[in-house]
Amino acid sequence: MRRRKSWGQVLILLMVMALGVAGIAGREADALDVQPDEPVVLGPYTLGPGQTLGPLEVLLSVTSSDNETNFVSSCNAPWLVLEPASGAIPGTIKAKATISALMEGSYEATVTVQSNTGAIDTVRITLTVNRLSGEALTISPNFVDLGTIRLLGGESYGPVSFTVSISGGPIPSQGTQATFKAATDQPWLQVEPASGNVPGTTTVQVTISDRMVGSFTGTVLITTSTPTPAGGVVTASGTVIVTLNVERAIGDLLTVSPSTLDVEFTSSNLAPQLFPLHIANADPQGAAFYWSAEVQVPWLRLDPVSGTGATVATLTVDPRLVPMASSVASVEGKILLRSNLGSEPVTVTVRLTVVVVANERLSVYPSYLYWNVLRAEDGSLESISEEILTVAPKTTAGSSGATPPLCPSPAWMGWSVPRCSQDPAWGRA
Repeated sequence: MRRRKSWGQVLILLMVMALGVAGIAGREADALDVQPDEPVVLGPYTLGPGQTLGPLEVLLSVTSSDNETNFVSSCNAPWLVLEPASGAIPGTIKAKATISALMEGSYEATVTVQSNTGAIDTVRITLTVNRLSGEALTISPNFVDLGTIRLLGGESYGPVSFTVSISGGPIPSQGTQATFKAATDQPWLQVEPASGNVPGTTTVQVTISDRMVGSFTGTVLITTSTPTPAGGVVTASGTVIVTLNVERAIGDLLTVSPSTLDVEFTSSNLAPQLFPLHIANADPQGAAFYWSAEVQVPWLRLDPVSGTGATVATLTVDPRLVPMASSVASVEGKILLRSNLGSEPVTVTVRLTVVVVANERLSVYPSYLYWNVLRAEDGSLESISEEILTVAPKTTAGSSGATPPLCPSPAWMGWSVPRCSQDPAWGRA
């Protein structure tokens, strides 16, 4: 005989069913899944002073087992960029980390992904950057424009050469030596020697064949290797861009090469740099000529300043003669050359940059600043929060520990710095 269920049994059954439905709903809310589950660890990376790295790419996989069809992603760290910031599920997010020149220490970012149903999942990414002591790598000149070279049909030219100085970089471990390697990407561009020690020099040679005509751009890639105290090697690289234009023409015309130089120095090494300046008639069988030069700034010298016929003059760039007020940025100087060939004067432009090297390294905390901005209903600014930035030199024995200057950047950010000599210095931004 079948027994009837009591109302109590029915109530218990309904409660069990309700709990089951609630469990399913809870699983639906957690159905969004972003992989990897474990925190992503980048580094530690050991870099030289001022060296950058990246972007370093981390792939995040977004999946769902239920009704989620789209996602929106965000991140709380400016050094991490998400591509795309939104998309369809299933999908992939590329988290790209870039190490800037001033980043040092440990950093943490949280990537938050939210679906169209409100489900949320997160991934934590940590980044560690170690900096070696020393100076930023300096390659000078880093841009050379040989100008327009006019040749007869079937005529070759060169080699035209100039010296590239390689200095700075991290300090190698005791008993070791930093080295460089140089290579080019064009057959008309050669370097000699192709390797050496840092600091050091290499000579760049440009040879124009009888078939070259038009505009040309070549790159000299210089890569340095520095042994570290931990037994590893830190590499850094820089380039020298070389441009020229070849025209095939007949006629008397004053030509000067190079016509543009970008030269860089550091405040710890202001030794003058010398470059050859080739002065000639475009038509080697043309009229004899004489020329003269007008140097328009005191930190440029040309020897000789006048001559007859084809000449290779020596151009000296002396940063010690640049006014101190200008030494914190780039300055430009010109040399004007004239001849009796009836052509227009030729201008040689030299852009000089002095990179100021601090005697002390600074500690800055925090590395990133965030502001709370409150706007009124009409969109006008109602209030903005203040953040405290602590700046202190990493003093060593014999250092003065002077308070470093703070430079507002960008223009909308101002500083309020107390007038005191105590360290560390602090300011409200």
